[in-house]
Amino acid sequence: MVNMDWNCGLSLALIDQRIFTIPTSSASTERAWSVLGNVYLLRRNSLGNEKAHMLAAITINHGDKL
Repeated sequence: MVNMDWNCGLSLALIDQRIFTIPTSSASTERAWSVLGNVYLLRRNSLGNEKAHMLAAITINHGDKL
């Protein structure tokens, strides 16, 4: 049982390493953070993850057409 928990932790560490090595200076990443910053405001602090994701997707896919 202990070995299984240790292996799970190792897998999570590898996933974390891949996520945290994504360059944050790329244009698409900067654009995503900007959109999320516009969607998730202080007055919308109770906005759920799913709804925030949907609003961000709408904003990205429709751009200035809204």
